[in-house]
Amino acid sequence: MNKHSITLPFSKDEMEAELREILFIQASQIAHVGSEKAAFEFIGFEYDFSPVCGPDKSDFDKVDLARFAAKSYLDEAYDYAFQVGKCWGYSEYENHNIVAFAEGVTPTAAYGDPSPFLSPDSKCAHVVDMAIGRWSFETGNDLTIRQLALLAGMKEGAVRNSLSTEKIKTHGKPVSIAADVALDWLKKRKGFTPTRVEENRQAFWVTHTRSLLTAARLAPGMQAILEDLKLTPEAAAEKAGVPFDSVRRLLTDTHESAQIEDFQKIGAALDLDVPYFVGQAVEAALRRAA
Repeated sequence: MNKHSITLPFSKDEMEAELREILFIQASQIAHVGSEKAAFEFIGFEYDFSPVCGPDKSDFDKVDLARFAAKSYLDEAYDYAFQVGKCWGYSEYENHNIVAFAEGVTPTAAYGDPSPFLSPDSKCAHVVDMAIGRWSFETGNDLTIRQLALLAGMKEGAVRNSLSTEKIKTHGKPVSIAADVALDWLKKRKGFTPTRVEENRQAFWVTHTRSLLTAARLAPGMQAILEDLKLTPEAAAEKAGVPFDSVRRLLTDTHESAQIEDFQKIGAALDLDVPYFVGQAVEAALRRAA
């Protein structure tokens, strides 16, 4: 779905490498204030978490991110922040997750090293703040100078100068800008990638409806889709240009495999993945007839 050329400041792999160190630091504090056993269970391997001796970089590499939910929601935040990959999957739930992650990061290891999350160059913090900023203007909430800077691909000082030159009103501490004003300002910046609302909506819809349209449960899946679209069966039939009976039979699991042409029209009218929908409808009919 991504037809746009975007220059990314760092890769997802680089972000995840930093996340390993963040989690390792958290494990060191668990060992320090709790027990080494608890730290081992958290991080996934045994390690001598000494408060006087720090680890090597190779120790961070041992962290298996598949064990941690943080990998999932930071990956989603990365895609959404930069509008790449599965950027359509970000929602209020993911936004809550990364806000909670940022607020809960352990600032310092038991062995004294600060978390890379606190560094101005932190890749995880970049993704978190940029995703929250994008979500803010999409949902009508104020944006901070840092969020504006990340979304515009600019330094914070340059953003402040631009806002002052353009006499854009700011308020509060930390300084923030109203969502509509921020979006108008961002649209004039070359480094800003707009949220691909229509592309994201379509990608989400296709994925969502594919999950509903399994051959074994085609009828309830069709009912759920019509409810999502706020369409009656009669309205769906009219929109597709097919007899009402064609839609009714899909909803009652009494359709026949020979109705392929009607399936195609219905799938197109409902913005479904037409080949997938037709295949599931035919499979359901054939299994029922067997």
